[in-house]
Amino acid sequence: ALDGSPAFAAGAGNAGELAVVLANGAEWLRRLAALGVDVPAAAAQTEFTISADADVFAVVAKCRALRTCWARMLEACGCPEAAAASSLHVVVATAMLSRQTPRVNMLRATTACFGAAAGGADAVTIPPFDVWTGADSELGRRVARNTHLILRHEAHACAVVDPAGGSWFAEALTESLAQAAWQRFTQIEAAGGIVPTLADGSLRAGFAETAARRDRAIATRRQVLVGVNEFAEPAEPLDPDGGGAGTADGGRRWAAPFEELRLAAAAAQPRVFLATLGPPSEHSSRAEFAGNLFEAGGIAALVPDSGCDTAAEAAAAFARSGAALACICSDEQHHAAAATALRSAGAARVYVAGAPGDDEQQLRAAGVDEFVMRGCDALAVLRGAHDVLGLRGGATGRP
Repeated sequence: ALDGSPAFAAGAGNAGELAVVLANGAEWLRRLAALGVDVPAAAAQTEFTISADADVFAVVAKCRALRTCWARMLEACGCPEAAAASSLHVVVATAMLSRQTPRVNMLRATTACFGAAAGGADAVTIPPFDVWTGADSELGRRVARNTHLILRHEAHACAVVDPAGGSWFAEALTESLAQAAWQRFTQIEAAGGIVPTLADGSLRAGFAETAARRDRAIATRRQVLVGVNEFAEPAEPLDPDGGGAGTADGGRRWAAPFEELRLAAAAAQPRVFLATLGPPSEHSSRAEFAGNLFEAGGIAALVPDSGCDTAAEAAAAFARSGAALACICSDEQHHAAAATALRSAGAARVYVAGAPGDDEQQLRAAGVDEFVMRGCDALAVLRGAHDVLGLRGGATGRP
């Protein structure tokens, strides 16, 4: 069995995981050949294990790219037909599963399983949706079992051989991933193979770079985790034990940084006041964006029953709200006046939902501390807010 899932959990990414599997395969072919086992016999006894996350098309391409690369390796060994004898086992990656709001994991696991089936997996393993809660519930196990059965017997996901074949997008994605995996594999081989690169730490160092890019994508919400960094449900009960950031195979749960913030805020129940000025057409989309961002960190968004017409009205509504933080959600013409009024009303930190444009210096002088916008580092924004509120040992703002 050639298992790439620990590499994926450690941050290898799709191409890196395939490269590790291929490098392991090459090492075993060499060792078995030294023992007198020919390539066709070795290939017939080979089973690959790789991980699947919720990106359906990436999972389809990953399964197909692995078979492409393995066939290329066996062709170099003079036995291209032997590749078909190897089996492919796909496991749903536990690193992508959330501990808080665990029911969303049912949907993540279903999409991952569908991608594996469409990619030609011979077997798929799905963990219970509540695997990180420690509940080991009968419901979790039953849903995991029935996900396979529904996809096979009702969705007929396994009824067609290579359903993605011929799709330009799927073929292009498969080819791109196969090339990236093969390039990384040849780099491992050039460095002496899988054993020396594991021993000297260079392989894991490459994983760290990929993991950092993924963490950055999650922090900036370019990679969405529903119920975690986007569309968090403030009213949903949280597991007070938290569950830790690590996974059983030494990786890190992707949701952990945001979940840690929500747990830290659970007892204090902090709030941010959304100063919605002007008509709904000017503030509704900004307020929705800002509320979504702050709630991902456990900070409830308070929105006035109706929009405020003036900065003074917004400041008065803020004072009545009891919130410590304020975020201005309005057209640019209101930003400076609202910031000054909110700061005078006692706001510990004032945000603007939107880019600063050319007026950043003027707005900061008026009292704006930070700008939140699409692509900003949401995790850094929320950690800063927690520091202001005294939830991470920082300065304590207004209660």
